[in-house]
Amino acid sequence: MDYKKIKNKENIEEIKSSLFFQDNSKFNIIGLSLNFFFGFAIENIFTHFEKDEINLNISYVNMMNFLNLFSIIMSTLIFLYIVFFVFIYISNYSEPIKDSTYRINNSLFYIKKYSLTIYRKFGSD
Repeated sequence: MDYKKIKNKENIEEIKSSLFFQDNSKFNIIGLSLNFFFGFAIENIFTHFEKDEINLNISYVNMMNFLNLFSIIMSTLIFLYIVFFVFIYISNYSEPIKDSTYRINNSLFYIKKYSLTIYRKFGSD
């Protein structure tokens, strides 16, 4: 309807000034509305990307904490396995060595306590 009101329909400058650059122009109002809509959509997209980034960082930190805790628990269980089972298994093999060591120590103690020089007979008696 605004276009029909223009007297000189061949002059582009008059068409622009009468249709687009008026304060009450519907094109101007639609342009501002679209500008606001696109600005609002872009702002919401950036806000949601920021929320997703924060949630991803939080989930990453939580996952790393869980994995660290899991690795500490597994290390503790492996250490306990080594202490209780491997050392006990090795101690079964060391039992004969302990007995032999005890007998050797008793023999050395007997030799030290009772010197051979005391019981040695010199020459012909």
